Amino acid sequence: MKDTRPVTSKKRFILNIVFVTVLMTSVFIYIGLNFNLLEIIDTLTTISWVWNVLALAALCVQFLSETFCFMIMLKSFGNAVGFRRAFEYTSVDLFYMSISPFAVGGIPAQALYMNGDGLSKTHTGVSIAMFTCINKVAMLISSVFAIIIIPGVFNTGNPFFGVTLVYGFLFMAGIILCCGSVLLSPRLVTVVSGFFIKILNKLHIIKDIDKSQTSLDTKLKDYYACSGYIKYHPSVSLTVFMLCLIKRFAMLVPVYFVYRGLGLSGVSFSYIIAVQAILGMALESFVLPGAIGALETASMAFYPGIFGENLALPAVLYIRTFCYMLVVILSGTVVAIKHMRMSKSK
Repeated sequence: MKDTRPVTSKKRFILNIVFVTVLMTSVFIYIGLNFNLLEIIDTLTTISWVWNVLALAALCVQFLSETFCFMIMLKSFGNAVGFRRAFEYTSVDLFYMSISPFAVGGIPAQALYMNGDGLSKTHTGVSIAMFTCINKVAMLISSVFAIIIIPGVFNTGNPFFGVTLVYGFLFMAGIILCCGSVLLSPRLVTVVSGFFIKILNKLHIIKDIDKSQTSLDTKLKDYYACSGYIKYHPSVSLTVFMLCLIKRFAMLVPVYFVYRGLGLSGVSFSYIIAVQAILGMALESFVLPGAIGALETASMAFYPGIFGENLALPAVLYIRTFCYMLVVILSGTVVAIKHMRMSKSK
């Protein structure tokens, strides 16, 4: 069977990679000009292989947990998606999310590939909305936990951190509200869709309003069925939620591995995880891809209190390697292989 998945622009794909590479290179150049980069690298090489393996395991758990989420959701809507395809959807999401502003590029890219695989737009949209909503709820819960654990979280010495934290909270709450409304309030979606059809008709973009409304009603039947299934089968949402919590934990725990790998002790596990959670809340939806530059700066407001002044910067680079660069490399490799496979099938 010929692969009908859409091939995203090669130029855009390459430009995204180049842009992120330039940003990361700029960060390393800045560090090299202002700090002893070789000394930092020597410090990181002292970390035992055990902690590095655990950090890699956490990276794998991050990919696998999202993969299983999509396998479960799509199966519940009648789509038997195998592990490989679900892993590809996860990689597309993580890659484009990591290299796009506001970390939202993964959603449209993921939808394109899923539709190209023959999945209906309804099942694609509902599954992505469901995962996005539940994943953000897991992130929000971890952030609330962090605010409780960390006293004076707004008093970091950085006047912009409090603003970014509030922005991150509002951004996340907005996504949860929008996606939750789509999932659980089909009447609202029907009203809003009908409203936009009327607007587009007045703008002469849609000429036959009755035909468009009939087409919309047909598509909404499947959407109503999916929404009803989610409401009356809470075990699916609960399973996805648990997997999202596991994914979130896997994203946060490498900071503890580097802490122990550097031979440090005395700071509680919960506090270290809370610091990473609060940084994620504030900056994971930042305007720059991967919050490059901003996350490093914000981390240096917290890390000296955990790692000490001399080891704070090495810890930042370690975390960025395992929680960002390796994610981009692994997911980007899967996406590149997908592109090559699709090119050969043409």
